[in-house]
Amino acid sequence: MGKEIVSCEAPQEPGRRSRLWNDMDIFSILKNNTISGLGTEFIEGMVINSPPHKEELNTEAFSKMKRFRLIKICNVQLPQGLNYLSNELQMMDWCDYPLKSMPISFRPTNLVELIMPRNCIEQLPTGFANLDKLKLMDLSDSQHLINTPDFNGFPNLERLIFQGCTRLYKIHPSIGALKRLTLLHLKDCKRLHSLPHEINMESLEIFILSGCSRLRNFSEIGRDMTRLLELYLDETAIEELPSSFKHLTGLILLNLQECENISSFPQVIYSLTSLKILNLLGCNSQPPKSWHFPGLFFINATLVLWKNSFFIAQHLELEPINLFMPRSFLGLRSLVSLELSDYNILDGALPSDLGCLSFVQFLNLSKSNFTRLPDSISQLPKLRFLYVDNCSRLQALPNLPLSAQFEQIHQSEGFYSISPQTEIPCWFNRKSLGSSITILLPSPLYDNNS
Repeated sequence: MGKEIVSCEAPQEPGRRSRLWNDMDIFSILKNNTISGLGTEFIEGMVINSPPHKEELNTEAFSKMKRFRLIKICNVQLPQGLNYLSNELQMMDWCDYPLKSMPISFRPTNLVELIMPRNCIEQLPTGFANLDKLKLMDLSDSQHLINTPDFNGFPNLERLIFQGCTRLYKIHPSIGALKRLTLLHLKDCKRLHSLPHEINMESLEIFILSGCSRLRNFSEIGRDMTRLLELYLDETAIEELPSSFKHLTGLILLNLQECENISSFPQVIYSLTSLKILNLLGCNSQPPKSWHFPGLFFINATLVLWKNSFFIAQHLELEPINLFMPRSFLGLRSLVSLELSDYNILDGALPSDLGCLSFVQFLNLSKSNFTRLPDSISQLPKLRFLYVDNCSRLQALPNLPLSAQFEQIHQSEGFYSISPQTEIPCWFNRKSLGSSITILLPSPLYDNNS
């Protein structure tokens, strides 16, 4: 209905309408510069859906749009450059912006959202110094961007996205002044080598640095960073976590996967009293010999263990190894998911008190070398998912929890039955490797359709 009302404003002259969304109408205006002087006073916004091929625009048309407040455009070429954009813009969504700069006169003080992924800009213009109303800045995959702007002029910024800006090497220290920022997304900024010495963004909830492979040092954490919920440092060159990490009292998820430069287990993790998900897969550091540390039980939802931490997969004698295995699971009573796949677990290696994990619902023991599971698995009343894929030596399961209602049990090669009596009977002559077995039925039975 709204579109019909706008169309009725000027049925034969789209340039006199307040909003444009029909690609044909828009391109007839922007390519041919057909807007009359009177019509420009009415155009406030235009939305261009992805054209099938790049369109060349006559940008002189923009100079006549004085009341322009919204633009959504992509996949266009500006062979004549761009000399003017309305300072009244409130939303600018321009994907694949083809120029290295913006108009010098462009000072959009009313801008609320700036969305320009895959642009060719090297740095934002000086006219962006004071954007008090800006809440979202998305410059993701901007391959030419080198520096971030001075953030002092964006006091109300809530979401900041520089994901995939592979030439970005430095973050302006004023980023610490963003008191309302909730999301800071810097994934795959491959040349980023440093952060401000200290960050204290009191509203920050999600901080993503995944894939920043040159980043070796993490910032000191201010006392006001208590709202941070998720921190992704996976595949960075981080060497250690600062002691000020203890201020992240609200942190729920910490991802340190493939942080190969961390040489010792970060003891400060034990002070993260809200932590539920800890990913240390691929870290070269060895865990402590025991999990009995103050606060460890707060790691209480998912524990993803790191490579070669519990078992040495290349051990030639294939004997049970307990060198790095925790002596007890008592410190993890609240655990609901336990990931132990691909660790060459052998008979006798799992702690005997596995049954104390009364909240565990997901248990992955795939690619292990045991012949049977510990009897204590029958004491896991909430177990729902059990993975024993590619456990080629597995011959039997103990009695599974009778109170549990399994949603999935993934089988392994060499394992043939899942039932309260899990020993393979000696008279059972139908055996096969894999997850299926073919049994030829007698022909009379095969032909009986009843």
